[in-house]
Amino acid sequence: MGDDIYRKIFWSPSKFYKRLEDHAEKQGLAVLDVGCGSKKFRGATGIDERATALSDISHDLNTFPYPVEDNQYDLIISRQVLEHMDYVPGTLEEFYRIAKPGGLIVLEVPHFSHPEAFRHWQHKHFFTLGSLDYFLKGNKQYKTAFEYVNRHIYIKDPLRAVGLEWLLNRYSRFYERHLAFILQGSSILYVLRAVK
Repeated sequence: MGDDIYRKIFWSPSKFYKRLEDHAEKQGLAVLDVGCGSKKFRGATGIDERATALSDISHDLNTFPYPVEDNQYDLIISRQVLEHMDYVPGTLEEFYRIAKPGGLIVLEVPHFSHPEAFRHWQHKHFFTLGSLDYFLKGNKQYKTAFEYVNRHIYIKDPLRAVGLEWLLNRYSRFYERHLAFILQGSSILYVLRAVK
């Protein structure tokens, strides 16, 4: 599967998802939308703990394993869900289990500096650009072996037009340690590959 669509940074996550939906449909990818809610990824199988008109599988997302076979999906999408989970390592291990070898996992979470990360009473976890480093290939603590295809901090600010978003991603460690509560991030988009 070509990685160009996953490596390109778009102006917003919504533009990325639109292009990704077109790509997945054109390629005939098996897609799982975890926590699909009322905005399921086009052409995907949706799994959510709430039975909605769009969810194909009703299941408590904090209960493992999910009612899904191993190595079943080319692409797993989870938008604004991981921060709600009881146990992030278990969730990522489950995503790894159900992804095909070389399958891609696209995760969007609020950046820890965004006020909405703290405002929502159901948010249990907060994320930096490096929060998923622990789940990369080589760490034997978890049953995962991911590699980054891409990761990006988005900001909601007019200054992104002058390249500030690029700059804070280039120097993300410095930004997150010293500037994040001055110029707040809005969300982080991770694209991971399951190495099997």
